[in-house]
Parts: sequence; structure tokens; C-alpha cells
Amino acid sequence: MKPMKVEFGSKTLDLVLDGSTIINIEKELRSSLLGIMVSGSGGMRMPRLGEILTILHEANTIHGIKKADMPGLYDEYIASGGTQTKLFEIIQNLMEAAGFFESEDESSEKQDGEKEESLV
Repeated sequence: MKPMKVEFGSKTLDLVLDGSTIINIEKELRSSLLGIMVSGSGGMRMPRLGEILTILHEANTIHGIKKADMPGLYDEYIASGGTQTKLFEIIQNLMEAAGFFESEDESSEKQDGEKEESLV
């Protein structure tokens, strides 16, 4: 998986959601990653800020950024015009790349009937 570069305050994060990262996030949040993004009725819900910062920290592959640094970096990110909604979109994109959701390309192919189902 190719890391997603995200400017977050004064730092650049390289984000990847691989299997071990997902397991670490789920252990720390005590919930499935999908569970914090989907409401009980099946719609998308905005995770709490602490959950967002945990996901970003755990998915970051650049060493030297501590979990304790994340709230300050968030404040810098917001002060420079960033939004919590944009962070939610970034996490959705990471989850799509990690196989949680079908990409729009895959979804449109299925609608056109061009792609067969496979477990591999």
C-alpha cells in the first residue's frame, strides 16, 4: 500500500492502514474501525476527535510523532484552515484503500455488470 501524505499542522503524516495497524487501532479504541464510522442505523457518523487522532497517529508511518503531540498538531491544523470533516474524509479514503469499502471504480463496474465476484 502506498502511504497517503497529509499535512497535519506543522508535520507531514504518511498514513497507511495495513492489517497490523487496524488491529492496533481496534485494540486501543475497543471497537472495530468500521464500528466507529457507522451508526446503529447503518449511516455514516462522525467519530469523536480522540478517535480521529488515534487513527491518524496509529496509521502514521513517520517515526518521532508521539500520541501526545496529536492534539497540538490538530490545533495547528485547524488554525491553518483545516476541518474535522476533511480529516473524516481522509480516514474514509484510508479505509477504502485498506479494503473496507468498494472504490467508486469497482462500484460502477458492478453496476455495469462487467466484474465477477471473487473471494481472491
